[in-house]
Amino acid sequence: VIDLVKNKQTKEWHITRVLTPTLFRRQGYATQVMRLVFADADKEQVTLTLIPASYDRSFDDKKLAAWYRRLGFKGDLILKRKPQ
Repeated sequence: VIDLVKNKQTKEWHITRVLTPTLFRRQGYATQVMRLVFADADKEQVTLTLIPASYDRSFDDKKLAAWYRRLGFKGDLILKRKPQ
């Protein structure tokens, strides 16, 4: 599940939640879904933004931020991915 808020004025989509059920974690599903979001964002020429924060603490915030950076996000507190 990915929740996002689209802001047409700033041409940004803010990702508010990426949720993978525990049983399906570490199998690449979240990465696959994120790549679908990237394709849509790139097509629309919008920047993706997010604040990495784990909801259930099974993943610490630093590891989560590192995962997003591996996917191409940049930044410190607010991570951004510009359209490709």
